[in-house]
Amino acid sequence: SKVISTAASAAKLARSSALLTVRAYTQYSQGEWNGRLRQAKAENNFFEAKTIYDEMKLAGHAPSRETFHLLATTAMRNKNLGGTLEALDEMKSYGLVPDVIFYNIVLYTAAKQQKVDFCLKLKQEMQNLGVPANTRSYLAVLDACNRTRRFDKAFEVTRMMRAEGIEPTEMVFTKLLELCSHSPTLIPQAKVVFQEMIDAGIRPTSLSYSAYISLLAFNGKPLEAFEVSKQAAAEAKYQENTQGDENEDQQRPHINFVSSMVLAKALTRTNNLAEAVEVVELASHGVFDSVGGLKSVKTGKT
Repeated sequence: SKVISTAASAAKLARSSALLTVRAYTQYSQGEWNGRLRQAKAENNFFEAKTIYDEMKLAGHAPSRETFHLLATTAMRNKNLGGTLEALDEMKSYGLVPDVIFYNIVLYTAAKQQKVDFCLKLKQEMQNLGVPANTRSYLAVLDACNRTRRFDKAFEVTRMMRAEGIEPTEMVFTKLLELCSHSPTLIPQAKVVFQEMIDAGIRPTSLSYSAYISLLAFNGKPLEAFEVSKQAAAEAKYQENTQGDENEDQQRPHINFVSSMVLAKALTRTNNLAEAVEVVELASHGVFDSVGGLKSVKTGKT
């Protein structure tokens, strides 16, 4: 009897505590609820964000679009695909149609978990709901293709993109080049991609040049890669001479350290030592010297 009485008292105390909590929360405004969610987002604490959202519903407050965006973004930062999908479903349950920014959050989270087919399914859902995709949407799907080596799907995605009137950007072309680098059989497609970028009037940056050069160097085409590296160096020099310091923040095309090393070693292995040294000196501005790369190239050792 004493145990039952103690349990009843504990239950009564818990109900009273919950009631006091709800009453306290009903005093919060929409902005205060979202402020708490923003704090949880800043701390990358999805558990806290979900707890706040549940308390918000318990207090009888209707979530806003910002509420769901904050919840989904926090889940994305924690690589929690289930959390982003839960936020998506909750948003729909309140009669709100998610916008492209929200869908992109889910797409990027799914891409990092290599869910290519799911990304394509989500993309179809966007279309069914009349939510137009943007370049970021397609970049997320391409990222998923890249992570899973789904070459066929990647080129299908770019066709879908163009069919919707969205022209590929430099980042899209770079993603395709990175994808092609995983297989020597895709060198012809990579050449087409690189030329399409040039024909579209898009000036290659360090990322696209480096991806293309690494692809050629890795797959038995070091001299072709060397010609591209000279093109990058010449363009960088031209921009430096014509622009000076006016656009310091603009990324001039150059070969990054890793790609330079890959190309220099590929040239060395094929006894193209003069070209290897030129790559090091032009593209890396002597930085290889500090790690022994220049010495190994000049001596023919790798």
